[in-house]
Amino acid sequence: MKDYSDKEIIECLRKRQNDVARYLSNRYRAMIRLMVIRMGGSSEDAKDIFQEGFTIMLKKTDDKNYVFTCKIKTYFFCVCQNLWKEELIKRNSATIYFSRRVDENDDIDFTEQMDKRLFEKIFHEVFATLGSFK
Repeated sequence: MKDYSDKEIIECLRKRQNDVARYLSNRYRAMIRLMVIRMGGSSEDAKDIFQEGFTIMLKKTDDKNYVFTCKIKTYFFCVCQNLWKEELIKRNSATIYFSRRVDENDDIDFTEQMDKRLFEKIFHEVFATLGSFK
């Protein structure tokens, strides 16, 4: 497969040439996968992050005023790394939220249990005061 310079990659992405998309995929997918897995993700997470990062890079290449100030490899890696960090923050926030919800539900269950015990105690005390029906 042909090697592309950064300038060629940008121009080919602007023209939506599939060869450069395959080139980027073959060249950088393993790098992104390794980064995501090392940071606690899965191969499926890596695929999603790669696609999101590629979409962002496409949008940037479409903007004629945007100037890439680093190598495409560095840019793409940083975009994907930031996307993955944002995903981890979202997941961590969701975990904290749901763990708090479980704690709140545990409190409710505790009071419901206490109410049930109190109701049963009162019921048995009142039932014991009733005489037999004959």
